[in-house]
Amino acid sequence: MQSFLATLLVIGGFAAVVATIPQALKVIKLKRSDELNLTSWVIWMLYQLISVAYSYSIKAYLYVALNILWGVFYAVMVFLIIKYRK
Repeated sequence: MQSFLATLLVIGGFAAVVATIPQALKVIKLKRSDELNLTSWVIWMLYQLISVAYSYSIKAYLYVALNILWGVFYAVMVFLIIKYRK
């Protein structure tokens, strides 16, 4: 059962990252980011960096990959928020 849940967690995590793509595309399309809080996105990005380090330290390499994907998404959003801030 634990292996099954771990598999679901990884699949769900990757699906969640893919589900965030429309958010980034919306910011690019509208060329506006005023409604997004930059501080929150930076904190989330930093948290993911810590998660990568922790996952690596416990040799949970699937979680390392998943946390790197989340970190990339947060970094892209931070970039877009700064770029399209009015």
